[in-house]
Amino acid sequence: MSESLGGLPSVLTAYFSAINAGDISGAVEFVSPDATVSIRDAGYGGFEGSGRGAFEAWLAEAMTTGRVTVVPLASERSNDNVRVELAVSVFRPAYGAVTMLQQIDYTIDHDWITAASGPGIRHVRWPAATTQTLDDDSPRDE
Repeated sequence: MSESLGGLPSVLTAYFSAINAGDISGAVEFVSPDATVSIRDAGYGGFEGSGRGAFEAWLAEAMTTGRVTVVPLASERSNDNVRVELAVSVFRPAYGAVTMLQQIDYTIDHDWITAASGPGIRHVRWPAATTQTLDDDSPRDE
């Protein structure tokens, strides 16, 4: 398993880069065809499935809420298992960015992601102020 910046396996770095680019199919290229995903609470309910289609559906569901940015904050490795603490920000123009801290355990085998599981979101930071939408006719506070 090759290493990338910060000690993360290069496959995870490439996977996160594709997510940050909004490229779901590019992210799924790093997932094993028989991979499993099990996230108990991803902010909108639990998600479980297997295969690349499950990862694609999980990412698509997460990305429908807004522009997603994933920043690995810390990681722990034990053989082929990598526990990653992530800051996941979802930006929606009308509301600003919501940042969530999430821990996900990835299993890596021969430079493939073969599993992702996690207990869900541990902390949420809501924007301090919201931005009005363009079609909002209400008076603006100056």
